[in-house]
Amino acid sequence: RKVVQQIECGDSGWIPLELRFLHDPKRTEGFVGAALSSTIHRFYKDTDGSWKTQVVVAVDALEVEGWALPNMPGLITDIILSLDDRFLYFSNWLHGDIRQYDISDTSNPKLVGQVFLGGSVRKGGPVKLKNGNEGFAVNQVKGKDLRGGPQMIQLSL
Repeated sequence: RKVVQQIECGDSGWIPLELRFLHDPKRTEGFVGAALSSTIHRFYKDTDGSWKTQVVVAVDALEVEGWALPNMPGLITDIILSLDDRFLYFSNWLHGDIRQYDISDTSNPKLVGQVFLGGSVRKGGPVKLKNGNEGFAVNQVKGKDLRGGPQMIQLSL
């Protein structure tokens, strides 16, 4: 084995944690989640045989008060692909949501689902949004508020 190419994701690729190839063995592409940049990069083999990347999802930082910094990144900690390669899911740990993207066009994912499961910017929590919004409504489980955020995710058959 030998390294044939190194890919640099630049400032939009800080702390790449998870890399997922599509399941279809005929397709030479996939996605990588950059935690601190809060971006999803698509990587693919170009017609000349070289590997390329493009940012296909970028989660905006939130302007906040009551947190360590004035801007809070989403902090993407895990990504997963459905077995039929139709959907990409990722956990947006600090913001507290899991997102679902339709990736039938891998170069142009579409947000089709989102659920908040805790996180730092929840309604009634200590961190406040500077835009005046209360924060995100988070469900309760057995009468208890969910705290923390989704870190690892799994799909089951």
